[in-house]
Amino acid sequence: MARIYVDEDLSPRLAARLRERGHDAVATQDAGRKGASDDDQLLFAAQQRRTLVALNGRDFVLLHDAWLRWSAAWQVSHETGIHAGILVLEPALVGDLTDTVDAHLASSPLLTNQMHRRVRGVWQVRRLGAWTARE
Repeated sequence: MARIYVDEDLSPRLAARLRERGHDAVATQDAGRKGASDDDQLLFAAQQRRTLVALNGRDFVLLHDAWLRWSAAWQVSHETGIHAGILVLEPALVGDLTDTVDAHLASSPLLTNQMHRRVRGVWQVRRLGAWTARE
């Protein structure tokens, strides 16, 4: 199962429900990191080898693209210069998001240095500078 870090823009109940499904999930509030900046949240998730799950995709697109560009430019090792993935959910989604996240993690087990977002019920993958349909 996946190691997950749920950003503070989502309910900590999502982490609890994902734990019930066997995932190693931690909410920002559980980690005592409420109020940390998005770049710090991504760094924390990467250091913990956890996939970050969030709503504020616009902020994380910039961070994800910068991460990939700078890692390549600085020739950072693939072992140390990785994040465990970013999943961005639609703000329009309401209710329990557990099924959405759990199903996507089951169908996309390797999210290393990838960013996925759900738009109108369809998952997309961030390629450097652009979104593409998930393969």
